[in-house]
Amino acid sequence: MSSAATATYSYNCYGQDILRDDIQRSLNGLANSGSNHQKTAIEKFYCGENKTCYVSHITLSNYKNANGSISPYYLLVDDNNKFLSVVMYYVNSYYECEQS
Repeated sequence: MSSAATATYSYNCYGQDILRDDIQRSLNGLANSGSNHQKTAIEKFYCGENKTCYVSHITLSNYKNANGSISPYYLLVDDNNKFLSVVMYYVNSYYECEQS
């Protein structure tokens, strides 16, 4: 079934609001520590074949990096790779799925 690993199904994700809030809190924590994340949008949740919920990607805009430039990117990394570890933690979080 490895060939079906990227398939998506018609499931709703339990806990996606909780996941969104947790991500926002983590980003706020990074912002308070010196990074500037002014807008965050979790664009899509989907469920894999094992009926667990994943975040497909997270968009961050108005990210001010160390040299002061503003960049809209996916999965941004700060100077210490701290941000990447936070994002990857949530991207790999599991949430229960409900068939719709």
